Amino acid sequence: MILNNELDTNKPPTWHPKYAAAFPRWSAIDYGTERVCICCIRDITAAEHVTLTENIDVLGTPGNIDKLLTQSAVDKIQAYLEPLFIPADWINTGRTYRQVIKTLGALFQFNQRWNKLSGGSSPFKDGLDLSMIYADLPISAKATTNQVFDTLKVDRSSLNSSSTVREILKTFAQGFIANRPIKCGEVL
Repeated sequence: MILNNELDTNKPPTWHPKYAAAFPRWSAIDYGTERVCICCIRDITAAEHVTLTENIDVLGTPGNIDKLLTQSAVDKIQAYLEPLFIPADWINTGRTYRQVIKTLGALFQFNQRWNKLSGGSSPFKDGLDLSMIYADLPISAKATTNQVFDTLKVDRSSLNSSSTVREILKTFAQGFIANRPIKCGEVL
């Protein structure tokens, strides 16, 4: 499992993870139009995994994703995700890599649906950031946020006008996971 923040845009109409061409069996979950994805690679050797994760734009996981995160891993993951507009303050040493990947997959579903409903825009390219509160969002962003929750049948009743974008995304992820599995190839 690899988190890659450089997508190869030379293969329209879809994006492909930058390093995926070297591996015949992979699947990915993109973060809408943001240049990041979760990439699950099958049949990767230990040596290939080491080489791949040495790239600065790749964040790898151990082979056993049911291991608990160490504090060092938490710090590294949080530092990697936050600049990409992915809330990571919920990641801690009480979580396994599998739990983190599933939650990230749900967060990525939010952005994918936003992208579809808004005609290709991204909430973060449209000026939102994780600390903004719902009351301060533009009317169109409020409407799209509500549509994302509603079309994917995720409860938003716990949100209010002072909920931050960070809280909105985390609430969505928790509700999304509660209602359905997250799949990335045959890994999750």
